[in-house]
Amino acid sequence: MLQRWSATTIFKAAGAGLLTAILCSCTGAASSKNKIAQILQQYHRNGKFSGSALVGYGDAVVYEGAFGLADETWKIANTPATRFQIGSLTKQFTAALVLELAQKGRLNLDALGHSAGVPDLVHRSDIMQIVKEPATPQEVISKYCSNAIEFTPSTQFKYSNCGYLILGALYERVTGETYADGLRRLTARAGLTDTGISGPRAIVPRLATAYVVENGQQIKAPYIDWSVAF
Repeated sequence: MLQRWSATTIFKAAGAGLLTAILCSCTGAASSKNKIAQILQQYHRNGKFSGSALVGYGDAVVYEGAFGLADETWKIANTPATRFQIGSLTKQFTAALVLELAQKGRLNLDALGHSAGVPDLVHRSDIMQIVKEPATPQEVISKYCSNAIEFTPSTQFKYSNCGYLILGALYERVTGETYADGLRRLTARAGLTDTGISGPRAIVPRLATAYVVENGQQIKAPYIDWSVAF
């Protein structure tokens, strides 16, 4: 579960749907910008969004802004240049790398679509202890992702982090390059200069502190080693 950082927080699906509707219905850029800002502000007031957002339509940037604090202790505000740990949103990058291999006939897509039947380690009772310890992809897969499959591949959908851990390891095996090198190549092609990987002890400029909400109270997110993730 390597740490990825990005200058843009991706909004919830419901919010994204509203933004798409606004972009399609508004004729003026200023009108779109104002309505997007209103929606984001409402989510922020309701405690549903803290971060930065960039909305594009075609080749144009329609909206760019930030809400909330990057660090609650020092009261440092988020900006459009703030970087964030993006958790399972990293799977889109793994998917892009795997799709390249699939197009060449070197991998199938069952695990990519969460339809391979691979059990998910996050349902284990000791998951928070597991993610605190450094491990290689092979160690995680061998210990926690190698039980019998839960259903015949391609017959059901069930979200699985293990499926993507296996895909990441397969990517490295098939290509002979590290996942980090593959990601650097991918993000360079896409022009994502603020997206990348770092270890748990790396100093990342402009990286926001991570928080979670427990029992209605915002607290710092628990420590995760991030030594393996795809």
